[in-house]
Amino acid sequence: MVVDRVLPPATNTLRAPAGMLSGIQPAICVDNWPDPTYARMGAFPTLADVLAANGYHAAAFTENGYVSSRYFGLGAGFELFVERTGSPGNPHVVGTIEETFERGRRWIEEHRDESFFLFLHTYQVHAPYRPSPKYRA
Repeated sequence: MVVDRVLPPATNTLRAPAGMLSGIQPAICVDNWPDPTYARMGAFPTLADVLAANGYHAAAFTENGYVSSRYFGLGAGFELFVERTGSPGNPHVVGTIEETFERGRRWIEEHRDESFFLFLHTYQVHAPYRPSPKYRA
């Protein structure tokens, strides 16, 4: 199954993925930011937890400080969560959409005969938007 249309439960980069991955209202699972102890993603079963319990492999590749397992617990339930991130309050982008999606593509190739869930997050659509030369034209 491919889900090609997802409407986030919030409009900011931390709360939207937290809500999508947990099914919990973002104000409940991620509140009181910027206190680094606030992330309670591990307190709720996540989509990755449920899928893993049913035989799925779960991986994520991110490139922003707000989509972080280390700082915000968003890796709960994933067997692989690769974050190329800055830090809370300075979530500079590390990497490019091409690198992030290439990592995801390689992971899919390695797991193509298995059931899996892959979460990719790029910050490419945010300012400052700097499209690669091949897209500028």
